[in-house]
Amino acid sequence: MSLSSSEPLYVWNSSVVSRLECSLSSLRKLDSSGLRSAKQHTLFDAHGELNERSIRNLDRSSALLLSSVKRLGSDWKTGVVPKDQLGVIVGTSFGSISSTVNFTQDSFTESRPYLVNPAKFPNTVMNFAAAQAAIWNGLKGPNATIAGGAGSLFVAATYGQRLMRSGQASGLVVGVSEESSPERDTIESAAREQHTEIIEGAASFLVTHKPNVFDQSRPQAELRLWRPVQAARLSDLQYSVERWFRDISLSQTSVGEPAVVTAVGESELCDAVLGHVGVEFGSKRTVKLGWEGCSLGAWGGGLALSLALDNLAADEPWLIITTDELHQTVTAALVSPA
Repeated sequence: MSLSSSEPLYVWNSSVVSRLECSLSSLRKLDSSGLRSAKQHTLFDAHGELNERSIRNLDRSSALLLSSVKRLGSDWKTGVVPKDQLGVIVGTSFGSISSTVNFTQDSFTESRPYLVNPAKFPNTVMNFAAAQAAIWNGLKGPNATIAGGAGSLFVAATYGQRLMRSGQASGLVVGVSEESSPERDTIESAAREQHTEIIEGAASFLVTHKPNVFDQSRPQAELRLWRPVQAARLSDLQYSVERWFRDISLSQTSVGEPAVVTAVGESELCDAVLGHVGVEFGSKRTVKLGWEGCSLGAWGGGLALSLALDNLAADEPWLIITTDELHQTVTAALVSPA
């Protein structure tokens, strides 16, 4: 497992849409019952967030993503970078699984298979949310969706980095979105063989591969990404953690040793990763975003990166680790001040 590139990505703007109070102190106090209470009593209002356009045919996952992109602000829309050089890359688990299930069900239960609502068909395409984000904001650059499980944000960002390095885009909106629905909860529970509830949310980030793309502004942070690793064996996991810190120490930019480690996951795999991290550099501040019986799904990495950006201090990089028990994969990213 090695760095995907010796050069960092630059993060300019960020936004999160969630039912949770996304502050470090609040999340540290939350337990599983608190998460379920927030899920029941704090509702995402798509009409209130996206009131300037019709949302009748939007699924929940797309509405969450569009709301987070809207909150990125308007500085990046001023024309400094042509819109045909700005693209959208989205990470997800399944897209809108409820749209797919309901559309398929209608084809079996209606009197004729073709008596389905054709306006709902686009929602079954996994790239629907990314496409809508581009349409709503007039972005004509590359547009793609990557299903990367818990590490979706960093897998999508790695793909976006390759696009920018090859000259296909000057900047990208990289986002993640995860909906909460009975269908999505059922799939997660069946895969884990225990009742699991999805805590929905979305996060978006404006990233570039150069630090001077936007005039009269500077990026919030630098983001270094490692390639995902299969962690089926603990020896592989230990080697990967050792490699992370070797890459950090050999970094030509001297970003320094991580001061905070954020781990996303609620499984034994997450605990195993944190155990190896502790062996590597001892006791550091640790933030674990994982609760029994609940899952952040694909947007957990987005929440972790947003927390890092909000709390980043000079000379205190954050190491973010996402663990995916279902696919036995681990992703890692280092966030440091720009």
